Amino acid sequence: MKWCFLFIIFLFVLVFIIFRSEHYEFIKYVGQWSPRFQTRFVGNKTLYDICQNKYESYLFVKNLDIPVPYLYYYGLLHNFDFNKLPSSFVIKTIKGCGSHTVFPFKKGVNQFDKALSLDSVLEKVKGRLCIVEEFLKNSDGDYSIPDDYKVFCFDGVPELILLKRYINSSYRQKYYTTQWKPLKDLRTPSTDTVIPKPVELGTLLQLAKKLSKYFRKNVIRLDFYITDRGVIFGEFTPHPFGGVGYTRFGKRYLNKLMEKHNLF
Repeated sequence: MKWCFLFIIFLFVLVFIIFRSEHYEFIKYVGQWSPRFQTRFVGNKTLYDICQNKYESYLFVKNLDIPVPYLYYYGLLHNFDFNKLPSSFVIKTIKGCGSHTVFPFKKGVNQFDKALSLDSVLEKVKGRLCIVEEFLKNSDGDYSIPDDYKVFCFDGVPELILLKRYINSSYRQKYYTTQWKPLKDLRTPSTDTVIPKPVELGTLLQLAKKLSKYFRKNVIRLDFYITDRGVIFGEFTPHPFGGVGYTRFGKRYLNKLMEKHNLF
């Protein structure tokens, strides 16, 4: 009788653990971001509208007095006079994610693909609404691809940071806690080396917290740059990396954060 009772308790605990592990699932949750964001309004705009349109993102964040890049132009580019711009600028389509929709030009040369000329980019984005904004300088004041600090926020709370650095024509990545303690790889590919805690970390987290309060009961990644004029907002990412490429450790770590904030 005693062994039967213990066996029942064991089965109950096992079922509870399995249920809990499936209950809080980061990848599944962020994959379902669209319907949640379409029903959450800030003023007359949904979170979906704000996150899916870089121009709407710019207006929303600027209105909160959070630093953003200088905006030179918004619209179709077929009649835009690029001679009015500084020698360095960035073209972005207002929809789409990833570096393939971003074209940073430094003195006429595309820094992501030096073979892709301005005329080629204009042909590539023909008929698509775009923004043209300043090419942000890095913290040393140089025109190079600035370091990208991606803050993962759960229920309005910044919880971890992905630092991506563009070195030798490719990105390197490293995950950190909000106290700047390095983490094991949450995603492939290969990791970057550990760098010292940035002086601007406090400001970065303060701005992330200010923005993430609009995303309570949700997960959002807020992307920032650290530049020669401080921390600058980049973009919203509601579905980080399309939910793919996470390591076993990464899935466990992110699922624990889901459980911590009771997000399911």
